[in-house]
Amino acid sequence: MNWHYVQAGNSVGPVSQEEFDRLAQTGIIQADTLVWHEGLANWQPHSAVRPAAPPASVAAPSATLTPAAQQAVAAGTDVVCAECNGVFPKENAIQYGAVWVCANCKPVFLQKLREGAAPTDLRYRSNLPTDPDELARTIQARDYSLSIGDCVTRAWELVKNNFWLLVGGTFISMAVQQAMGLIPILGIVLPLIVYGIFYGGLYILFLKAIRGENATIADIFSGFSSRALHLTLTTIVQALIVIAVFAVGGVLKALLVPVMKNNNMNPLVLLALTPIVLIPTTYLMVSWSLSLILVADRGLSFWSAMEVSRKVVTMHWWKFFGLLLMGALLMIVGVLACLIGAIVAMPIFFAMLAYAYEDIFGSGRALKV
Repeated sequence: MNWHYVQAGNSVGPVSQEEFDRLAQTGIIQADTLVWHEGLANWQPHSAVRPAAPPASVAAPSATLTPAAQQAVAAGTDVVCAECNGVFPKENAIQYGAVWVCANCKPVFLQKLREGAAPTDLRYRSNLPTDPDELARTIQARDYSLSIGDCVTRAWELVKNNFWLLVGGTFISMAVQQAMGLIPILGIVLPLIVYGIFYGGLYILFLKAIRGENATIADIFSGFSSRALHLTLTTIVQALIVIAVFAVGGVLKALLVPVMKNNNMNPLVLLALTPIVLIPTTYLMVSWSLSLILVADRGLSFWSAMEVSRKVVTMHWWKFFGLLLMGALLMIVGVLACLIGAIVAMPIFFAMLAYAYEDIFGSGRALKV
């Protein structure tokens, strides 16, 4: 069953039953929150259609806690910090919604909020290491299951339910980039510089929509921040590496042509060089597909983001290849269906990748453990 709920006056959804229950447990969906699903005649308060879920701060304590700590948490005198998972008296912690944070973790927690972390995902996301190498190892140890069909379906629903915001935001972002290309002299290099920044902003827009946060058109410019440099370096360094691979192929071809002529060899043999170039470039471009989102959302440096993306995507490389191929096919169909089709297909493509990222690094719904 898929649910919809009202947040800040806007309808959010559809969300799965599992996600809906998680939102209720973390306090995002409260007793008076209006909710709806197919079969209900009208929107109704959550309390009228679902039994109240226990808040996250008094959820069943972890098995790693001592019996005394478990008893204190269950009694409500102590709470579990969402950052360090330590147990503290309530008077020594602060509450944000249904999440508790100890005094030592408060600065880190508030910084994450300022950077756009979603309260619905803070408990899971805070458990992921901030160190890039540890982050990759943690995901590798847990493993994940990526569903291409699920990503496509949810992407379509997200765009359909937030049509003007996501389609409009994508269109404005692309239009601004195209306009920059028309600037004399600067138009040659400026689009290359801002490409990653604008894409980072688009991913923030889509992640906010997915997480039920207050997403606005202004979010497409959120890449122009302290992360702008690394967003730019991500795209430039990737492009330089791909160019270098093609250059190696060109050098090999230039060296082989005279040899082939001298030995009267068939020039079609040069076609054998094609895989030497296409295989590594295809592998790298697919493996780096989450790089910009990692920089924009988690604040990783460009190289760390590329490496984390490569290590995590490589675990199920063919799944991501299929996801990107599906996105490319949607873009082709969109172009064939005239310009309007392409305008709609592009946001769906962004949403597909954003969901894949969120399932692994955000909500954790794709993790096997």
